[in-house]
Amino acid sequence: MVEKSCFGDLILKLPKTHLFGHIIHNLLLREGVASKSDAMAVVIGDNANIFYAYQFHKIIGLTIGSTSFPENKQDINKSSIIKEFFGGNHMIKRTELDEVYKGSNTTNDKLFLRLTLVYFLELALMGKDEKTNVDTNILAMVDNLKKCNKFSWGSYVYQMTIESLKKPMKAWIAMKKPKQKCNNIARFSYALVWAYEVVIGLSKLYASIREEYVEGAPTIFK
Repeated sequence: MVEKSCFGDLILKLPKTHLFGHIIHNLLLREGVASKSDAMAVVIGDNANIFYAYQFHKIIGLTIGSTSFPENKQDINKSSIIKEFFGGNHMIKRTELDEVYKGSNTTNDKLFLRLTLVYFLELALMGKDEKTNVDTNILAMVDNLKKCNKFSWGSYVYQMTIESLKKPMKAWIAMKKPKQKCNNIARFSYALVWAYEVVIGLSKLYASIREEYVEGAPTIFK
């Protein structure tokens, strides 16, 4: 059933990526000024390489567009996941989601699919910190697979990725120790794939194209 969702290929086929921390570190140290607040500039030599939303779409293959969730307070109150797995509680920690998903023994395939989509979004795609709350908008959205598939998840994840990449540098500037944890590894991997594509010579040193990669597919599979 998961293949019918917009995340089907990512959930079923997402390959393992080797994350070179020193590359990410050096990219962050070279952050420049982007003309748009929702973009990130990395200065290498005389070139300012800009990370834009449309490039993120090429990396991950998810829709780019409006990230405004529809007004759905009523949908949140009716959320099947909240009712079935969390006793009606809307304040769900990411650690709770992790425990519930791994310990679930539900025989309801549709319900488990919805839980899987939330789990994949929160942990795999966004790598959210374990102390944060699960986004209730997501819990409501997955109850309607058609609506969920049409939502601009690419833009949603991209915004969180850009914010996550900029936080370490802001912390250093403020003379504070960054609290960036390894559970943001997912977002760092997107930046790494982008760097392989735009920084001349980088991919030759640290990456190789997978034999099974089909030209035109999202570059995260490359």
